[in-house]
Amino acid sequence: MSAKAVALRTTEPVGGIFELTTMEWGGTAAIVVGGHLYGPDGATVRDREQPAWEAWAAKLAAG
Repeated sequence: MSAKAVALRTTEPVGGIFELTTMEWGGTAAIVVGGHLYGPDGATVRDREQPAWEAWAAKLAAG
């Protein structure tokens, strides 16, 4: 993990870990988010929540 990153551990709705980091490319700044949800319900929660996260990210990107 870089000095410009933070790791977050989740416990609800399932256990997981996420990393948020910043980067700059060609004068444009970006936040990169990656993560994993664990346990038998991890994939179910991911599939249920993914559309909402994608809509949120698209709204942010649109300004």
